[in-house]
Amino acid sequence: MKKFVLALLIVVCCASLLLNLKMASTTAQYSHLVAVSWGDSKYAPALYGAYVFTEPKDKARVVRATVYIDRPSFWISEQHQTIDLGIVQDDAEAVARWGKILWSDEGVQFGYDKQTVLIKRADLESHR
Repeated sequence: MKKFVLALLIVVCCASLLLNLKMASTTAQYSHLVAVSWGDSKYAPALYGAYVFTEPKDKARVVRATVYIDRPSFWISEQHQTIDLGIVQDDAEAVARWGKILWSDEGVQFGYDKQTVLIKRADLESHR
């Protein structure tokens, strides 16, 4: 009985550690969130979630975007490859340049005016 309780305790501790590590990495990734928007697919409304965030790079910040397929959870998280949108000096500049997310029949567009990046609808729906 003592071995069973010890084994159960080890399993619970390991699960707790994994949960904390996953939460810490997700929190760190989105602590510099620039924009979030959910877009429809031909399969379901609000199936795709576009996240724009920044991460440190040298003395600047790299602006990145990723598109989730459905809502991410601890156990299941399907997403498209993260793409780099550009380099900025701080989060305020990131919001000014990349804070707009526009969904259309063409796909999802990040950014303003001439500084835009488009992920085509065919690429978004390539997971099917």
